[in-house]
Amino acid sequence: MKKIYTILVLVIMFYSTLFALQDYDSSKRPSTEKTKVSIRYFIADLSNISNIEQSFTADFMLRLEWKDKRLINREGTYSLNEIWNPYIQVFNSKDIDNQLPEVVKVGKDGTVVYMQRFYGKFTNPLDFKKFPFDQQTLSIVFVSLLFSENEIDLNLDRGGEAEKLSISGWSIGASQVSFSPYKIEFDKGNQTKSSRASFICSMQGRREISYYWYKVLAPLCVIVLLSWAVFYIDPSQVGPQVGVSATSILTLIAFLLRLENIIPPISYLTRLDYFVFITLFLVFMAYLEAMISTSFALGGKKDLALKMDRLSRFIFPGLFITALILFWVI
Repeated sequence: MKKIYTILVLVIMFYSTLFALQDYDSSKRPSTEKTKVSIRYFIADLSNISNIEQSFTADFMLRLEWKDKRLINREGTYSLNEIWNPYIQVFNSKDIDNQLPEVVKVGKDGTVVYMQRFYGKFTNPLDFKKFPFDQQTLSIVFVSLLFSENEIDLNLDRGGEAEKLSISGWSIGASQVSFSPYKIEFDKGNQTKSSRASFICSMQGRREISYYWYKVLAPLCVIVLLSWAVFYIDPSQVGPQVGVSATSILTLIAFLLRLENIIPPISYLTRLDYFVFITLFLVFMAYLEAMISTSFALGGKKDLALKMDRLSRFIFPGLFITALILFWVI
């Protein structure tokens, strides 16, 4: 009996909606003037920023509200496609899901409310020039694909984000919204561009250095320190000299191959790249110094070889400390 009652209610709702909109044209805007669309948003969570994919994962809630005088006294719940709507879409979506039904609620005075919750990945170009001391702007771009800024007026009612986000390794600032026309290029050959109304919700993220200090910088420092062991080995001992130097270089090369999994292949050097090249240069120079001092020792100039080693014990650490300070400060 209960099942039959539910079916009857659904049938009644369907036909009431059908007759309520029988003289309604969803292809036309509510008026010839600009349609004001009020925006509310809430960032429920930000869980991941991918360097390789240049994307981030977010849980985002959006509420749109506008007024349509043609729907006065036609309150109810309608499918989004049944009535006029600003047709706002997530423009930088990569793999997102809509968590709520595509419906709107219409009030007695013709106020239309649309709510949706998006969860998934959003594409976002990242600038790695200062990596790992970089700051990134994380943006979710909403664009009205059918209407320009001359047809709809987007304005912010309120917005915010959760007090605690589940993302780790980043410090995230408060969200902000900006409004500007979005240029869409349909035909690149003819340079045909169309302006569309849009708004961008963005947050500033600062990368925390602690992870990269323990996982990248500290191991690099250990490898460089290992290469300095040749300055304390008797220059006449060819085997230990060559073994330590070669081991340092090979260890550093293997470590550099591991760094490829941290950031994507890019056409410019990052701050970390400069530091890595300096460490590679110092390790190679230590190897070169070991070879020269060994040749001096074997050629009867052991005093000169020992003098080179003693000077290197101060010169190389000084150069490395200078490079480390520049890397950290500049």
